[in-house]
Amino acid sequence: MKKKLLALLSAVALMLTFALPVLAADPTVMLPDISGPTINSVDVYEHYLADNDTLVVVNCDVEYTVANLPTLTIDQTFLGRFTDNLSIELGAVTPYPYYNSGYSKGVFAIYWPYLASNQPVWNSACSAKFQGVPTGVSWNGTYATPPYTSSPTLNWHTTGSMSTTSTLLGANVIFWATSLGNTWHIALTTVTPSGTKLSSYGEQYFVSAIPGLRTACPQIFMATSYIPQVVYPLTPSPTPGVTAPAALWPFDTTGIASWFIPGGSDAALRMIGFMVLMCFIAFAATAKSGRGDLAMMLIVGSIPMACAMGGLPMQVVFVVGLLCALVIGFVLILQRGAV
Repeated sequence: MKKKLLALLSAVALMLTFALPVLAADPTVMLPDISGPTINSVDVYEHYLADNDTLVVVNCDVEYTVANLPTLTIDQTFLGRFTDNLSIELGAVTPYPYYNSGYSKGVFAIYWPYLASNQPVWNSACSAKFQGVPTGVSWNGTYATPPYTSSPTLNWHTTGSMSTTSTLLGANVIFWATSLGNTWHIALTTVTPSGTKLSSYGEQYFVSAIPGLRTACPQIFMATSYIPQVVYPLTPSPTPGVTAPAALWPFDTTGIASWFIPGGSDAALRMIGFMVLMCFIAFAATAKSGRGDLAMMLIVGSIPMACAMGGLPMQVVFVVGLLCALVIGFVLILQRGAV
């Protein structure tokens, strides 16, 4: 009898293991407690969408401490600027808030058509600036000083044609996407037979962050893609961290989850776990009895799998999985007792 109870408890324990959320994809992972902002690099490209036009891409970082995290998304609190050597503004843009309401590593870009009145002079002394907007008025009637950083160090990429620029920028975007994906724990790239390309998550971010990218670098986009899901929330989280709903969270950066559920989610991994567990129990039950337990195991095991695939709350999947494990264990005990 003790062996039968031990077998039942083992089955329940295994079911609980696969029913619990996957910690590798926990959407509450906290970011490092780092103040910002900083500018990591500034890249300037010519011949982007047309001959002799200009594109500036700024890699920035604005991770705040918990105590100082703004309550608004970054497009409402920060501004990316580009100025000449006299500090005259040539262009400005608001960053795109995709991950953690925008308060993390990311990029913003500014574009100038050829012969635009404010187009930067190539290889001239310019500066990229990243600054917060005034957040309120003090008692003396002046605006509070917002956080601010600048970088006069620019990487001017002199290329001879639009195709050369496309190749160079496309490779850089994939590099940035890989780096950001590892930092954010979001699969921004995917490996295809024709090379590494932006995933649906990567497409949404970089198309929104770099204007005209899909036209300029079609080789880094998949031929067929679906409308990606929004990662950042309409209402920012009160603490810094991942704000993506758990149902949209890919469990790693390899894209394996998307093989089973479109868009990728940790529910796919739990589904695989349920399948493996049910097959293991079915094999153990039929190895000696040969009474058709396999069919019963697969039928009962399909219930929690359907719950996980259907996107039901994890609590529901947990309860259903536990009940199925108890039913299977109870049936096994009855059958073995009858032998």
